[in-house]
Amino acid sequence: MTRIPGRLSLVRVLAAAGIILLSGFHLNGIAQSSIPVGRDSVTVYAVNISGNQRTRESVIRRELLLSEGMRLPAAELESRRRESHRLLQNTALFVETSVIPCRSTGDSVAICVDVREAWYLFPAASVELADRNFNVWWDLFGASLRRVNYGLYLYHFNLTGRRDLIKVKLQEGYARKVEVSYDLPQVFGSRTLGVGFLAGYIANREVQYATSEDRQLFHRSEDRWLLERWTAQGHLTYRPGTLWKHRLTLGFRDLQADSLLIQGLNREFFPHGSGRLRVLTLGLNSTIDRTDDRPYPFRGYALMFDMQKEGLSRQADRQRWWLSGIGRFYLPTGSRSGFEWIVFGQTHLQRDNQGFHEYRALGYEDFALRGYEYYVVDGLDMAAVKTSWRYRLFSRDLPLPLPDWRPIAKLRVMPLQLYGSVYTDHGWVNDPFFGGSNRLRNKPLSSWGVGLDLRVYFDKVFSIMWSFNQLGDNGVFLRSRLSFR
Repeated sequence: MTRIPGRLSLVRVLAAAGIILLSGFHLNGIAQSSIPVGRDSVTVYAVNISGNQRTRESVIRRELLLSEGMRLPAAELESRRRESHRLLQNTALFVETSVIPCRSTGDSVAICVDVREAWYLFPAASVELADRNFNVWWDLFGASLRRVNYGLYLYHFNLTGRRDLIKVKLQEGYARKVEVSYDLPQVFGSRTLGVGFLAGYIANREVQYATSEDRQLFHRSEDRWLLERWTAQGHLTYRPGTLWKHRLTLGFRDLQADSLLIQGLNREFFPHGSGRLRVLTLGLNSTIDRTDDRPYPFRGYALMFDMQKEGLSRQADRQRWWLSGIGRFYLPTGSRSGFEWIVFGQTHLQRDNQGFHEYRALGYEDFALRGYEYYVVDGLDMAAVKTSWRYRLFSRDLPLPLPDWRPIAKLRVMPLQLYGSVYTDHGWVNDPFFGGSNRLRNKPLSSWGVGLDLRVYFDKVFSIMWSFNQLGDNGVFLRSRLSFR
């Protein structure tokens, strides 16, 4: 087996640091407040909102736990004010928010809400890696430019002022992709219901057709599309309060594999040896976020549960039914430090073999263990826990020599924060169908290491980690998390 390099060169670290940074910065603006003294309870007689040029007042009021005419214990006013500030900031619509009691008369108080809106429109040229992470692309595939996607992306995070998000993606390179999606959180005059849709097409000349020795096996054709996928779906969201959000999705997928893939590389790529897969899908997703700072929390928790049913009739090309979930928990140990626990897992309720395509567990997207960046572990079921202790080493605002031009005014000051961390990860995968030469299935997995996280412009995080795993491998790994909601 190929030995994993012990460290990355300085050139590799500098290459990763060349990513273009966009978006606004975050300030926690709290002005001098005026709170009635010596009162057991208070009445909120007014909520005044300012600074919102595009965002509708109804969107802001949706996040507030204070409203006109509300009477509440005086001791509760401050906790509701803080929670309202957190909810407003976590919308990602504003770079600065302030929620304060600004005027009081007797046992009555007025709440003043002031916001500074972010830059909502992001047209951007995009260059991204097709592989799961930077190290796989650099070390296992020799930094091949054939494994890079490039294209034009357009995001608008507040199209009509209702916090509605539209995305348009045009992509070429490793894969051809065309995708349009839209999400409207509040519709029909309702505070709780939202709608949205997605339509897309993806075509690949190179496809992962199997896994061997816990590594992905790929095949590439220069003159044909090995796999084409069409997707159309709509969703309905329900947000009864400020905490839980539920999404019901109904969609149709049409996947077509080339005969070379089905007959020559893996006859079990799709179920029943078929070259085409057409299914209706129904999904239910529920999320809650009680973290203090969504891009890099130190207090609170966030949960996500997902249930997917693929094949809604007995005649469907494939029948799959699975559950997955992820929980993130944060406990401060001081003003600059704290623990992070991430727990995730999945299980399939349909236990028979449904083909290799999308038979995934550890190593993909958020479901990955540090120290196993070069490996994947496929299977029906998995469970994992990741534990970190993090410490803020410094925090400062860096002025940049940019012109005083309104579209980039929010980029003239770049907030920088650097965190150090120590961590350990543990996981397990059940793989009853495609084991073969894969060694990491059906056994406990563990890793540990130290790292540095650089947080830039509030929600962009770049990480460098020195990780060790139970196989005796160790290496320096790079990751980035660029939030575009």
